[in-house]
Amino acid sequence: MANPRESPSGRRERRTLMTWGAIAALILGLAVVAWPLLPGSETGRPESRNQAAGQRFDQAQGESRAGTTTTPPPQAGTTAANPETVGRAERINRTAGERVRLTSEQLDAIRKHVAEQTGSHRETVTFSISVGSAVPQQAPLRDMPSAIIETIPDYQGKQYLVAGNRFVVVEKQTRRIVAIIPLET
Repeated sequence: MANPRESPSGRRERRTLMTWGAIAALILGLAVVAWPLLPGSETGRPESRNQAAGQRFDQAQGESRAGTTTTPPPQAGTTAANPETVGRAERINRTAGERVRLTSEQLDAIRKHVAEQTGSHRETVTFSISVGSAVPQQAPLRDMPSAIIETIPDYQGKQYLVAGNRFVVVEKQTRRIVAIIPLET
């Protein structure tokens, strides 16, 4: 409400000041929204396709003891809000290591299976390959073949995908990566 004792030039100055303040607030608001979307922004999306998983993103190999030797609770699934799923993901991450503990016979069984498969390899993926990371629903997974389960019983009930030169073992219920096995010798 205008002050009746204020002069017309004072009102004009106040209106001009309010207009410029609103314009400045609008510009700042747009900058706050747009800044994270710029490529290479520290707070924005990563420039590289595989930088989402922190210290272990895009691993060459690794394994989670909890992920490969224990079964998830029946209530665990792919819903992040589910407490059992969150707890399972934490256990997989907590027991993740940078090495895979397989014998040469076990590695040979995996390499033989992969060599026999045609058209199942994906050179690149659009998600992080790291122990504990979730595999998106759009990524096709295959059930673990019996030849590998006979050699590595811990992989019973697991699924897999081949990404580049890595055999990626995925927990079926939670779609969490539990092992990454390099295929090159």
